[in-house]
Amino acid sequence: MPGRFVRVWSRQLADHAADLHFVSSGRVLAAATLAGTVTVLDASTGELLAEPTGHPGGALSLAWSPDGFLLATGGQDGRVRVCRPGGEPVFETPSGRDWIEHMAFSPDGLQLAVGAGRTARVYDRSGQLLADQGGHGSTISALCWMGRRLVTACYGGVRLLEPDRPVAPRFLEYSGSILALVPSPDGKWLASGNQDGSLHIWQVESGAECAMSGYPMKVKALAFSDDGSTLVAAGGSEVTLWDFSGVGPVGRKPKVLEGHAGAVTAVGWAGHRVLSVSEDGTLRSWPASSDRGEVVWEGQLPLDRLAVAPGGVAAAFADRSGNMSLVSLDER
Repeated sequence: MPGRFVRVWSRQLADHAADLHFVSSGRVLAAATLAGTVTVLDASTGELLAEPTGHPGGALSLAWSPDGFLLATGGQDGRVRVCRPGGEPVFETPSGRDWIEHMAFSPDGLQLAVGAGRTARVYDRSGQLLADQGGHGSTISALCWMGRRLVTACYGGVRLLEPDRPVAPRFLEYSGSILALVPSPDGKWLASGNQDGSLHIWQVESGAECAMSGYPMKVKALAFSDDGSTLVAAGGSEVTLWDFSGVGPVGRKPKVLEGHAGAVTAVGWAGHRVLSVSEDGTLRSWPASSDRGEVVWEGQLPLDRLAVAPGGVAAAFADRSGNMSLVSLDER
């Protein structure tokens, strides 16, 4: 059947995968594990390409530069390491007391932002520190870029920083604990998933905001479609789709996708398909135009990591033992 995902390969990592990302070309995949290892794989075969220097105590986060020439990793040792895809080192920061749990390259690839405890730091591609933004009220729980603005989240809301300009941060308040943060592709909307089982939405320029509550569990899984028209979110066993076209989601009910027997742990988009993995050990694919999905993969252990290749032609996922698999679209 054309357009169905089929299994390509599986590989056992050293430990549970803490982070997992494709390079922009989709040809290479990197994984960070709680054993401290960093693994770079050929996405088409699963062949090991490189094992850059890892992080004692656990590797927690990684990010590819948009051009695919740099791979950044962070871990419990408080270090940021940046290397070439083949593992050749570019720069390394001194160890610190705060774990590096979140990192992201700017859209132009010239800046790398990392969250270290209550501080956001920004480096250039050579390792020069460009900005050191402390003062967060609690540990940074998420970060992302919106154009040239760096957005960081902690308990109490988000702040929008401009590392290139000496201007005060802009604050968007939220009286709760934020767990996940995602901007719409056009930069109009910013969505957070929260500890209290809710979504919080800001219209960034106007500051208008709204909340969607009622999820049975904390909301950690969310992603915008490539065209920004739909937000997928999960906080429990159901997957919800929110319509962001036109005036946005206010006053609209979400489409609810049912099928998982356990809590959904990660979601993503493969073109017009929604992908979701769950504690029930399954990967499901849902056409966004339908509420009927299919089981792509079924395993014995909970799945909690998902990465979708650019263009949606493949997806990688891992269970809690560190077994990682890849599926790709069969276009025959």
